[in-house]
Amino acid sequence: MSTFVFDAYGTLYDVNSVATATEEAFPGYGDTITQVWRLKQLEYTWLRSLMGRYEDFWSVTQESLAYTLNTLGLQAGPETFDSILDRYLHLTPYPDALEALEGCAPPVTRWQYFRTAAKEC
Repeated sequence: MSTFVFDAYGTLYDVNSVATATEEAFPGYGDTITQVWRLKQLEYTWLRSLMGRYEDFWSVTQESLAYTLNTLGLQAGPETFDSILDRYLHLTPYPDALEALEGCAPPVTRWQYFRTAAKEC
């Protein structure tokens, strides 16, 4: 097989790597924000899919972060909110992701990954 296709979020990229940004913005809440945010992303995606009300993943990401902060009683100005969101566009790959991909046999000649965010992300 010369082509492998992967889901990017949570498979190749560590979605919890945003915890650094959430912790910087809200000390003591970083892990909680990150966990609730991810759960809401998935929940919103699944529910909208079931209801036939598609929204791109970037919209879902924004809405789920807003929900998370509101639920925790935390206020974020536009600059802080956008800074946290921006971190989601620069997730850290899992340490073993590249090694695992390079170790595929036979050698992979083409890589592709699915990303459900909007095209402009």
